[in-house]
Amino acid sequence: MVAPRKPLALHLLDSEPARIPFSLRTYLRQNDEARIDLVYRLIVVAAGLGFQSAPMLIAGLLILIPPAVRIRRVASLMQEGSFHAAKIVSLDPPRVAYYGDLSKGCLEPQPVVIIQDLPKLKFSVPMESGDRIAVVARPVGGDQKRFDRLEARMVCSVNDDPTLLARALNSVAEWQWDDLDEALFELPHPYELGIHSAAIPVRSVVR
Repeated sequence: MVAPRKPLALHLLDSEPARIPFSLRTYLRQNDEARIDLVYRLIVVAAGLGFQSAPMLIAGLLILIPPAVRIRRVASLMQEGSFHAAKIVSLDPPRVAYYGDLSKGCLEPQPVVIIQDLPKLKFSVPMESGDRIAVVARPVGGDQKRFDRLEARMVCSVNDDPTLLARALNSVAEWQWDDLDEALFELPHPYELGIHSAAIPVRSVVR
């Protein structure tokens, strides 16, 4: 049976949440800035304990709130977001592209390609331009008709279990990878950072 092809849309009610387990150890190992920031804040807490200074201890506990909020947001994204077709598009400068839809509800799809800097992560194998990346993302912001952007994060930045990474890549339908490739083909080189509108290919899939 031939059915109309369905464009990728993160906000679709039938999209499956990623449900990626958050590993604090992996998160801190992969995110140098977050790790260094947390260490400095813990030093303040330790100083408050060491000097038995209540004001310093309270201040130290208060400054732990921002990193805790960031960690909670990342963990929430990995649980509630959807898997995306994404790939490395450049190593110099290091950049990654992923594909999504910014429309809301049942409105006309607004497919986009997002180009962003590739985070400095520790990959298990050397990465090359064109390699597929496991990414989880969700739409945020905007008005009644359109989201502002997609909040995205690579799966390996919070969990580097090889079996889980393979499952994440296999969860993305092949036509989504094809759409990303076609959209990237239409963009001028070198790829510029930002959100770029993409055309929806007119074709169907066999179910």
